[in-house]
Amino acid sequence: DGQRKSKNTHFPFAEGMCVQCHTPHTGNRAFLIKADMKDVCTECHSDIIKDNAKRIHDPVGKGQCNSCHQPHGSANEKMLVKPVGELCFNCHTDIREGLEKDSVKHVPAASGDCLICHVPHTSDQDNGLFNGPIVEVCRQCHDLEDASLKSAHASLPMDQAKSCSVCHKPHSSNNKKLLKNFM
Repeated sequence: DGQRKSKNTHFPFAEGMCVQCHTPHTGNRAFLIKADMKDVCTECHSDIIKDNAKRIHDPVGKGQCNSCHQPHGSANEKMLVKPVGELCFNCHTDIREGLEKDSVKHVPAASGDCLICHVPHTSDQDNGLFNGPIVEVCRQCHDLEDASLKSAHASLPMDQAKSCSVCHKPHSSNNKKLLKNFM
């Protein structure tokens, strides 16, 4: 079977432990899944939905794990159905379209490295699936102590900013430095 030889194979599947997820003979769910997919997956992957989550990715909240993951195995990391960026752009078509038409692109977004800034399942942030407060997310790559950056932000000191996205678009723009149109 090709999935058993996948680069990334689900452990129960690789070990022939089918009853970990499936009923052996009869059931009223597709593929004889023993419970709702969300319940089957979180039985082992209990850390997927964090207790302090303020944001839950829509497919996660709906228990649609197979929207992003192959249940048995995949050539992609984390058993994803497609590579990360390609997978994200399946649903986030507005971001893909912006990257296709806009002249200035944020490098992580353009290269499909969505997980540099975002988390895939849940976030403790109020305003999106970010891996931390927005200013801290930006700080992972942008040195806010850089003299030229400080000079460019003289009218709005960065240490007072609650979010870089007040002035900057996070994925793409037709303005230099990913500035929004009002600048």
